[in-house]
Amino acid sequence: MERRRGGLRHPGGPFLAAALAHPRWGLLRAQLRTARANGIPLSTLLHGGRPKWRRTDRALQVALTLYEDSLCTCGHPRDRAWNDDSDGHWEVAEHICQACAARDRARTTEGKRPDGSHVGIYDADPDRELRPMA
Repeated sequence: MERRRGGLRHPGGPFLAAALAHPRWGLLRAQLRTARANGIPLSTLLHGGRPKWRRTDRALQVALTLYEDSLCTCGHPRDRAWNDDSDGHWEVAEHICQACAARDRARTTEGKRPDGSHVGIYDADPDRELRPMA
């Protein structure tokens, strides 16, 4: 946060946004998004009580917005993803959602469905132990 006489000049400035980009702050980003989705300050989400927007709450919300604005549509920071020096440093990992795959198979094998129909997805064996994802 940049300071000047009389208080904060730009609460939640680039410094906080850059800090939020670090993987260690993933939980804080999730908490900030949850607070924003509920229209409450982070301090209220964490501690309860009546919503009161404190300077820290405002600064962190601005920082979250700056952080999100710095991302490419793929979710990676533009300053790295769009940097020519990063060419060749990205790898693609394909993951298959087995629930979506089952839904897609049902759609293609059962032909055309009537308008308004919905294909639901459920776990037929929710208690089955699965290997941890790599």
